[in-house]
Amino acid sequence: LEVDYPAIQPSQSISLADHLYEKDASTSTTYVDLLKVNYGNDSSTAALSEQGRMWSMILSDSAYEGLSNNPNTIQPAKQQQQAVIKKESHSDSTTNTSSKGWVTFLKLGMNHILTGYDHLLFLLSLLIARQSFKQFAKVITAFTVAHSLTLTLTVLGFISIPSYIVEPAIALSICYVAIENIFRKNIGHRWVLTFIFGLIHGMGFADLLTEMHLSKSELAADLVSFNLGIEVVQLSIVLLLLPLLTQLHRSKYSRNAIISTSTIAFILGGIWLFERIIS
Repeated sequence: LEVDYPAIQPSQSISLADHLYEKDASTSTTYVDLLKVNYGNDSSTAALSEQGRMWSMILSDSAYEGLSNNPNTIQPAKQQQQAVIKKESHSDSTTNTSSKGWVTFLKLGMNHILTGYDHLLFLLSLLIARQSFKQFAKVITAFTVAHSLTLTLTVLGFISIPSYIVEPAIALSICYVAIENIFRKNIGHRWVLTFIFGLIHGMGFADLLTEMHLSKSELAADLVSFNLGIEVVQLSIVLLLLPLLTQLHRSKYSRNAIISTSTIAFILGGIWLFERIIS
């Protein structure tokens, strides 16, 4: 959808509100609004979803003056502001915003992992096994480096693995780690396995951004912000879980808890694997 705005004065606000599916709570109508706003030779982007999808922008005096002084642009009195909006169907969401584009992509990354239950279950399966603090640090670092690498390379177009391979592989990674938790007590080199599976999860993280076809001028900032959002949530989860897991592993029920949790993870991973293979 392309929207042409009439010429505006400096410090005047323009806005756009999306009320489609506002009263429809079903996940089938959850989608992300990608806004690309062109004004003169400049542009900005924002990603909106969930309820109250409102975007607004105020052209500052300096920006307005820059447009009027630029010989390559139409004079402000005749200029129109154009907003190009792409709607991408997706099951992820983020809070609405009228602030800078990088903030919306930061929130998009945060909500992307919070609603990515397979990624969260994989993270829990990695951490539930008894490990030293050094082992925990290696595992989290390996996962972060690996998924950040393939996320970046996939969005930039250097690698392209179809989702019908990536999504079942993510489910398979959950099953494998769960089985390892049940039958192996020595997992000293888990960080190596985590790095390999992290490469696969990074491709899964990239699906949302690749579908958006982000502008090259905004790609770096949006990509970094999205990845930071994922890392903020991941680190928060780890910091929350580690004290709880430390107490659990001191308990006599530690082994039973590991086996029970891993069994549930294996069952869920198996269901997702089956669904993703036949879909």
